[in-house]
Amino acid sequence: MNERTSQFIYSKQSTIVFLVVVIISTIVTLSPAFTLRYVGLDTAFTIVFITEILISTFVYLFCLKNIPGCRIKVSASPASVKFSAASFLIIIFIQLAVYCYRDYLYHYEPSQINWITVLVMTIVVPYYEEIIYRGCAFEVACSIYRKNLVIPCVITSLFFCLMHGQYYDILDQIILFVVSMLLFAVKIKSKSLFYPILIHSGMNGFVILLNIQNVL
Repeated sequence: MNERTSQFIYSKQSTIVFLVVVIISTIVTLSPAFTLRYVGLDTAFTIVFITEILISTFVYLFCLKNIPGCRIKVSASPASVKFSAASFLIIIFIQLAVYCYRDYLYHYEPSQINWITVLVMTIVVPYYEEIIYRGCAFEVACSIYRKNLVIPCVITSLFFCLMHGQYYDILDQIILFVVSMLLFAVKIKSKSLFYPILIHSGMNGFVILLNIQNVL
């Protein structure tokens, strides 16, 4: 077993903890389907975001930060920085190309968005999604399949796409999968969650800028 693969395989206890966290996070993500019957839309999603932040922060502080490859730290390696920057530019290019293609077909009207939504999409969501998916879910997949990292990346990326059911179009799902695989490559290259979180945040911010008219 090579060194790169071995650093992502952990104890049975850790795997169980990560699996439980992923299951709880999945339930929380899907909870608006039920809570909307009793509370408003804003309240339902506020509960989701707060709960996800608490779950991801807890599992990071008590589990992930002690694991090589899962710490939120800045890698000083020039190769990691260059690879992360290149991956970010590729993701931005993909998002821009898809936006231009769809705008040409459908002539999108600019939308309005408030600052709270901007902060949630550029800070909160990237933070907890990277911890849950490229942290916990990935570690579970690596613990089950130990021969290489490709299969765990693919499996976790498919799960990542499935949990973004609001993007039901096949093109959106393909983009999500490609983005997820690039983020995994950055995580593995930098041995950190910092750059995936940063790239995820930048991508969401760029998509918001493409689609909004002004910020309220």
